[in-house]
Amino acid sequence: MPRRAPPRHGAHPAAARVPLLVPGRVRPPDRRRGATTLAGGGDRPLGEQRLVSGLRPTLPHLLLVAVGAAAGAVLRWGLDTAIPDGVLPWTTLAINVSGAFALGVLPVVVRHSHAAALALGPGLLGGFTTVSTWALEVRDLAADDRVGLAGSYLGGTLAAALVAAHLGRRLAQRPEPEDALT
Repeated sequence: MPRRAPPRHGAHPAAARVPLLVPGRVRPPDRRRGATTLAGGGDRPLGEQRLVSGLRPTLPHLLLVAVGAAAGAVLRWGLDTAIPDGVLPWTTLAINVSGAFALGVLPVVVRHSHAAALALGPGLLGGFTTVSTWALEVRDLAADDRVGLAGSYLGGTLAAALVAAHLGRRLAQRPEPEDALT
């Protein structure tokens, strides 16, 4: 049986009876060596915190993401208005699944260009894919008393996007055949 957690000042008395499940050697993320969270913890003002990568975004980086996101959003809007939906919002489903596939392929495609990764990842594909529209469409289906269809759309989109991202990653990491054109 694990030992009991030490009581904390101001904690509920029953908290001391909870078994200590985390070993004492585990430190909070901001105190670990090589931590991958905001350095310095959340106690510092935002301007004094460092990012996960240790790099501060520069104006050119922000512009790359902004231009890519604008292009992705316009592309999504164009598809959404050009292709009518039927009973199910097929356009949003296709956008999110194809975007997930592209995000799976992306790390291999842009491995040598940080600028391309920013413009295409959080930029173009971030603006192209849409969780908010997907959630709105699920809510609308449920509000129209099509709860089963809403649940199927919710779970189906999530499953299809996860499978697409996995397939994209697998396809991108596949070794080239010896006789491939170079």
